[in-house]
Formats: sequence, C-alpha cells, structure tokens
Amino acid sequence: MRRVSELMTGAPLVTIGQQSPVSNAVRLMAEHAVSHLLVLEGDRLVGVVCACDIDRAPSSGLVGSCMSRDLRTLDVGASAFEAASRMLREGLSCLPVMTGDVLAGS
Repeated sequence: MRRVSELMTGAPLVTIGQQSPVSNAVRLMAEHAVSHLLVLEGDRLVGVVCACDIDRAPSSGLVGSCMSRDLRTLDVGASAFEAASRMLREGLSCLPVMTGDVLAGS
C-alpha cells in the first residue's frame, strides 16, 4: 500500500507568512502555479490560504486575515487511500502532511 510520503509534494514547499500582503500571495501562487499556500509563523504551520480566499480578500489586506485557521493535517505515515478518502469526505483540496508538529509536505 502506498504511503502519503511517496506522493506528497515535499521541500521546498511554497509557504508564506501571515503578515504578508495578499498581493504577495497572488504573486507566489502565479509564480509557482499553485492554488494553495501553507501559512507559517516561524516554522509552525498556522493556516492555509487558497485562491478562493484570496479572491474574496481586499488586495491591501494581509494573508492572516483571509487564511483558514481550521487546520486539517495528516501524518506522513498515513496511507494514500486514507488521504484520498479524507479529502473527499471533508471536501478538502489541500491536506498538509506532518511529521509530529513539523510540516513535511502537502
């Protein structure tokens, strides 16, 4: 059975700080052709911001004001089936992968 660790996007991850302007998030998403950014405070995952969040945010705002703080994560040792099932069941399009409290991928 395949593990999430075999399929996830690993380092370098596309991340942003919650104090970053929304315009920086727009630029990063376009530059890296992604629709989600992992929001960090130092090395700690504090949120996820997606393109739909950015679309609703004022361009002069900060990422922290529009990101989702309701973090749903998965352990790096989980099966790919578990990840896919959870994403479908919970309607997720991004599922950060963790090793304990450390961000490992998405």
